Amino acid sequence: MSTRTIAVVGSTGEQGAGVVAAVLSSSSYIVRAVTRDPSSDKAKALVAAHQAHVDAGRLVVVQANLDDVESLKKAVEGAQVVFGMTTPSLNEVQQGKNLVDAVKASGVEQLIWSGLPSVAKLSGGKFTRIFSYEGKAAIEAYAREQLEHVTVLMPGGFYNNMAFPWYTQRKPDGTVRFSLMSKHADPAVGWTDPSVDIGAFTAAILDKPQTLTSGKTYPVMHLVKTDELVRKLEQLSGAKVAWEPLSKDELHDMMAGKPFGEMLEVAMSEMFQFVDSTPEDHTCYGMFSRAEDPSLELGVQATTFDEWAARSGWKP
Repeated sequence: MSTRTIAVVGSTGEQGAGVVAAVLSSSSYIVRAVTRDPSSDKAKALVAAHQAHVDAGRLVVVQANLDDVESLKKAVEGAQVVFGMTTPSLNEVQQGKNLVDAVKASGVEQLIWSGLPSVAKLSGGKFTRIFSYEGKAAIEAYAREQLEHVTVLMPGGFYNNMAFPWYTQRKPDGTVRFSLMSKHADPAVGWTDPSVDIGAFTAAILDKPQTLTSGKTYPVMHLVKTDELVRKLEQLSGAKVAWEPLSKDELHDMMAGKPFGEMLEVAMSEMFQFVDSTPEDHTCYGMFSRAEDPSLELGVQATTFDEWAARSGWKP
């Protein structure tokens, strides 16, 4: 049986580099790392981190641009699986569709897509302006229309965003403010280490029969209540931590002057409100009950807060 190949789009970013590392360490797949610029510092660092696999022919870096369908076709041609992701931008949906078109034209067997749900649909039209979610949901819908085998990974909030002031702030008196903009002190929120978890779940999918994973959506997140996070932040920082939700005025001031600040302000406000409204006994933005979490069949779990804190060394 010939060795199978996975093409990893976005291979020098957090998620993609994590996929490259996980697949190389846990499978026999050849990894084709797709990047806009193979001569970039990030691409060179990826090669250096896996030089033994490069020397063995298991890791190859190739060039492609999500704005260029022909380059994508060349990059994924001959691969059996493609891992795909996009980053928020004004042309994100078109970039995602370009990747889907390339996957289809090149006869790739399976697309593993790092996506997000349509909050507009999940909320019954109540929250419609979370653009990053709607864009990725539109790409997923297009992929499922065009391709036979699509598997979707759904991450939660990224742990490394904890450092942003709309999550944690160190006050002049040494105490810490934890500021999830929520009405309740204990919503169950899903968190993800993008540099590790997406890769671990992708490797687990590759280890399973395609007949099991095709068409599935797998939550990639660890659920933890806000009050539990407060306790963990206190242990980590050695300081008193208070849960104090941001006011709309505070969020407005934080976003003022930022590129697309008004859009970000509205999107974040709606996202916090939506998370607040999801049932506590559910996961993946309310898509599944915890007992019916499809990711249980993969035999892998997302990173806990304690694991991420120890690995990253971050403290508030």
